[in-house]
Amino acid sequence: IQWYIPDEQRELPQIIDIPVGTTLRFDWILGYHNVVLKPSKTCSVSDSDVVLGAATGVEYTIPDDAGGKELIFSCDVGDHCEKGQIIRVGVSPSAFTSVSNPTSAPISGADSYINPITMMMVPIAAQLMVNLV
Repeated sequence: IQWYIPDEQRELPQIIDIPVGTTLRFDWILGYHNVVLKPSKTCSVSDSDVVLGAATGVEYTIPDDAGGKELIFSCDVGDHCEKGQIIRVGVSPSAFTSVSNPTSAPISGADSYINPITMMMVPIAAQLMVNLV
């Protein structure tokens, strides 16, 4: 994400939709900025704010428990947030679910089986054995 104070020629996206596990990177070239995770979802300073960094290249990986939530990131330097240096991130649940010891053995004599992960019928001829961790 290019991190700057929006003006007439450049706007920050109002909301980005991403899945859990995605790593966001905030980069800037000019000026002094920081990146703050804002549980309060406003520009107001709060004890719950989490300062993620104040040097270009700040990275934040969306945690698994953020699925279905909205996260707010802002710059708390001066009045940057009030001037629009704030972004909303909608987080969707992961497309992949951790599965322990899945069983996907076909029934003897059958020409297809139900994949326990996708719950879809899979032709045995098209079966690909995958070792899940």
